Amino acid sequence: MRTARIVEEGPAYYHVISRVVGREFVFAADAERERFRAIMRAVEAFSGVRILTWAILSNHFHIQVHIPERGEISDQELGRRMRYLYSQDKVDAFMGELETLGEVLRCRVRDFTDGLVLGRKVYVEELFRRKRSHFSPKRQDGARAMKGAQWGDLCTIRDLRVNVMGASLAPV
Repeated sequence: MRTARIVEEGPAYYHVISRVVGREFVFAADAERERFRAIMRAVEAFSGVRILTWAILSNHFHIQVHIPERGEISDQELGRRMRYLYSQDKVDAFMGELETLGEVLRCRVRDFTDGLVLGRKVYVEELFRRKRSHFSPKRQDGARAMKGAQWGDLCTIRDLRVNVMGASLAPV
């Protein structure tokens, strides 16, 4: 059962643990653990969070992280960090649109942490179909549009309604 999080103000250290959906053993082979490690390091470089140590087990992982003091980052720094996750052409296209999306990206968006599943509508619907037994029999479909900005085809599986954005914004 999920427990309430304790969040520190300013720099902090956290122990993060997460298990694989369905408790499947997806990290059983070295190749899967190495792929996870590469993704973890790319997200570390993008986010500015420092990973101190980690353990990847066959169906879950532990990560010890240091969260630095929160601060503003420049558009140039955002573009540099995005190169850890996206190809140069995608970064260039995004930077061209930054004027309308910049404020949204700087907000804490609950969909990324509490939405359970994040992806294009087709992906979320497929996952819902495969894991149908985990949801209420009354539920007709899985994908829920993200609120707070123009997210295109991005959806979550939870319909978050309260405090979607961590900061108040005018509609984009």
